[in-house]
Amino acid sequence: MLYSKITWTVQHWNKLWRKIWFPTANISVKTVNIHPGTYKCNIVIWEETHSWIGSYKNKTQLFEVHIFDFEKDIYDQEITIIPIYFLRENKKFENVEDLQTQIKKDKERAITKKTKVITFGTFDRVHPGHTYYLSESKKYWDTLITLVATDENIKKIKKIPPESWIDKRIEDVKNIWISDFVIAGSNNSPLFWIEKYDPNIVCLGYDQIGFIQVLETYIKETWIDMSIIRIPAYKETIYKSSLLKNK
Repeated sequence: MLYSKITWTVQHWNKLWRKIWFPTANISVKTVNIHPGTYKCNIVIWEETHSWIGSYKNKTQLFEVHIFDFEKDIYDQEITIIPIYFLRENKKFENVEDLQTQIKKDKERAITKKTKVITFGTFDRVHPGHTYYLSESKKYWDTLITLVATDENIKKIKKIPPESWIDKRIEDVKNIWISDFVIAGSNNSPLFWIEKYDPNIVCLGYDQIGFIQVLETYIKETWIDMSIIRIPAYKETIYKSSLLKNK
């Protein structure tokens, strides 16, 4: 299950991290639909994504997070938290040593629970809208896989061939330097790569409509633990492939 993004400002709190030596950021969240407990999350600071573990406490409405290998001062900075995996229920600790041990265990478990994200697209004449789609999708990642539609499928669906053939479009997406893997899609079942890579998350663009019904049916029938994220448009009246082709 994937949870909602939380965007808030980092606050000064009781500075317990000075005693346990695990630097943390504290975010007060007034309204959030999330179960109390400890999570593996991604955090976006200054447009950069970092991995972390965080504990949400509903009594204090506080999200206390430990960011992996990060020691910069982010007090009073606005950050975005993306809870991805529920790790455990909250519990009280008898002493600081027990808390330190548990945080180490949480970190190890979070690191081993990798997130695979898949994105799809034609990517004919790459533009800033594509860059936005992939960069937003990568906020949910440990590994981001991008599937580029084959020439045959584009002609089948859009009734016209792409401006650029598959090799050129794959190279264009690679040159954005966002996705970890960029590969050609399948001419057969659109679910072929879903079954092959078993992603945790599928990120669809704002105008990718047809495929979502296939995905939702697949998730329902297989009981697979996979979430679908809809990435919003980026200046769709300017950066849309069909509009750019007419210029």
